This record gives sequence, C-alpha cells and structure tokens, in this order.
Amino acid sequence: MKKTLSFLLMILLTCGICSCSSNSEIDYEMGSNALSMDFGGYEFIIMQENFVESGKERTVYLNTDMIKRRLAEISEDWNCTVKIETDERENLGSIFPTLMAGGYIGEIVYNSEPSELASIGAFHPLNDLKDYIDYTNTEKYGPYGILEQGIYNGVLYTVSPAAWPGKQTAIGANGIFAVNENLISRYGLDDPRDLLENGQWTWDTFESLLPKYTFTDNSGNKIKAANITWSILDLAMTNGADYTKVINGTPFPSLDSPEVTETLDWCADIFTKYSHCITFDDHDTMVPKFINGQLMLTQTSIDQVIEFVNYIEEPGIVPMPCGPSGTYGKWVSTYSEKTCFGLLVNAKKPIASARIIDRLCEPWENYETPSALKDYYRSFFSDSRDIDLIFSVFENSRWNYLPKADIYDFFESATKETQIGRASQGIISMFIEKVNSSVKEYVIPNYEFISQYEAENLEN
Repeated sequence: MKKTLSFLLMILLTCGICSCSSNSEIDYEMGSNALSMDFGGYEFIIMQENFVESGKERTVYLNTDMIKRRLAEISEDWNCTVKIETDERENLGSIFPTLMAGGYIGEIVYNSEPSELASIGAFHPLNDLKDYIDYTNTEKYGPYGILEQGIYNGVLYTVSPAAWPGKQTAIGANGIFAVNENLISRYGLDDPRDLLENGQWTWDTFESLLPKYTFTDNSGNKIKAANITWSILDLAMTNGADYTKVINGTPFPSLDSPEVTETLDWCADIFTKYSHCITFDDHDTMVPKFINGQLMLTQTSIDQVIEFVNYIEEPGIVPMPCGPSGTYGKWVSTYSEKTCFGLLVNAKKPIASARIIDRLCEPWENYETPSALKDYYRSFFSDSRDIDLIFSVFENSRWNYLPKADIYDFFESATKETQIGRASQGIISMFIEKVNSSVKEYVIPNYEFISQYEAENLEN
C-alpha cells in the first residue's frame, strides 16, 4: 500500500515540479523588491495538524494572534489571502484520500513528524527552491540537525521555524536530566549544574554521585539517584558517537564504533553495580515520582521540564554527562519530532508558497536576537545556565530516526541488555546487522545533502 501511495504521489510530484516553471507563476513574481510582489489575489491554504504541544504560550497552532498578524501583513503586501485550515486527524491523516485521487488540498502544511509523509512523496522538494527559501539560514531554520527530520533520501522537504520564541526545544529531546533542585538544596548535595559549569560533568562524576543521591529520608521516603526513561542513545552521543563514520569521503554505518561499544560497556557496568540507585521507569511512572521528590535526576525532555514548573519549584536541567571519547561542552540531544513547514506535492504555486514560508519564519518583533529569545524562557527557568543549555542542546540536536524503528530500537534494546550486564560484544552481535541495514537505507543517503549544507554554511 505504501509503495502504491508513493508511486501515485510521485506522479503528482512530477506535475508539481513542472508547475514551478509555469509562466503564470513567474509573471507575478518579477518584482525586485519583496514588498512589490503581486500574487494576483491568489488564496494560499496552510493546512495545519491538530496537535498539542506542551508548554505555556508556545507558538504551536498557526491561529495565534501573533501569527495571524503576520499572515495579514503578507496578504496585504503581496495581494493574496493566506488561509489556515486544521486537519482533525493526527499527522494530517485525513487529507491523503483526496491527495491520492489527485485532488488539491492546499499549498503549505504545518505538522510534526514529517518523515513518513516525505517518504511516500507527499511533499514538494525544497532543494530546487533555495532561491526563495534559504534553508541554510541557521538563525531562521536552525542547524542541519534540525533540518535532518525533513530530509529523505538526500532531499530536503521541510523547514522548522527556529527563530520563533519557544521553538528552540523539540518534542522528545531526551538528552537531558531534569534536576530536582529542591532535594539538592534540602540535603546540601552537589548540584550537577555547578559541576557542569566547572567542567566536571563527566561519566566518572556521575558515577560518584549515584550512591550519594540514593537514600531514605527521615520520613521513610526512598529517594533514587536517577531514572533512565528512554534509551542510552544520548549517552552514546555525548561520548562522541554518531550514526555514521566517514572514510576517505565515504560514509559507513558506525553503530559498532568504539564510542558506542564504550558506552554500552560503561552502562552495563554502572547499571548492574548501582542497580539500587537507578530506575528504568517509563515516562508516566517517572513523572509523579520526580514531582513527589523520589528522584534526584530523571531523563526527560525540555518541553516536559517546562510542564514540571507547574508542580515543582525551579527544576534544573543538565545534559547527559560527557564520556571519555566525547567533546566537553558539545551537548548533543536527539529528538523525536519538530514542528515544521512543507509544501504539498501538488502545490499550484510552490515558488510563491516558499516565499510565504520564508517570510512567515522571520523572527518576531522584540525577539530578533539570541538574547531576546533566551528571555522568552525566563518565565520557566530562573537560572541562566539552564537557558544557555537549551540553546546549546538545540544547536547540537540530532534526529533520532524514531520512525525508522531499527535505529532507535537498537538503543532501546541495548538499554535493556545493559541492565542485565550484557557487554557490548554480545549486544552488537545480536543487533548490528539489522541496524546497519537501516543506517544504510535511511541515514547514509542524507550524508551528501548534509555535507553540501555544511560546506555552504562554511562559505557564508
């Protein structure tokens, strides 16, 4: 079914690409001044996904007052109407029968988890629209790790509004520990944020804290040092691991690299040696324990920590500790999904629509600088170190390829195996063939695009 849908949508894609060069579009885009462009009264439909992000006043839906004002300005300046419609099913699920039948849905989509839609040909490629939407603008669209979610088979299909306040976090960015600062202060314990600032937030320091952070208080409340909520992928990333390695310019799968095997062996050691200090509760089980003061540290995401602010006074954040093969200060966090813009495969005005996305994603008034964007987070975090970390993690974010299950499942399986003390050699032998196949299929084709992207940014 998926191959059939992909084939049908690719036919639409071909038609869509041809429409890029149609005279009707070029004629009304000849103005050299952006404000002088005339889109001839055309109605541009933005179809947004009906999703809910966590966090207060996050710019999620397009129908916020701030975004409505910008769309009104675009409509007035460029003689057009930009209309927002909301699809009521997850990930725009209700639009595809119409799209498969060749029906017109709209020009632009705003959704999360775009990779599945890109893989079946639902999006118009952005590579050939760079003159109208400069995806190498890292201030507007973020670094390549943020673009990564929207790349399929070496072609870019979506961009994220990285310059918007609140969009410097990603859903499921799990490379951080939330710190229960109430417990740290109450018991006079070392604050991981101080250790981080002093260059001491390493595997060795983390291990030394595990027994200190595990005890029963005077009320009989049992406190555990840490919860590993998801997987050890981010521990591998902070030890310098990557999905691929490059030899003589050619990328190869590298999930059996020394950085990964070192991570697996270290985890097997501490997970068994300190089994009384570490829990592996899922998210829903972990949250009440953290809020009720039963956990010092818990692996979670920044957007979830923002939710914790409603229940616990000033939680802090730190990254996964740096491993011996990692680079201290390069705090990598992998994420599951980012909200993003894309063009539907049969968009009638892809060039004009790309211009609209590009303008829509401009910084908001009063949020034009990094310091102003950081100010946005001060209602959630009182310590500037936490805010600085959000931006550091954002700059080094990597997509976890979650829909490509073999890659993420490798690290979930490795997490379970290390809990019982299985060494890296045994884990690699069980899973590497399958995960290497997925890396070859899904990650390596994107390497050429990413290399070109980085080269272009170095030139600018």
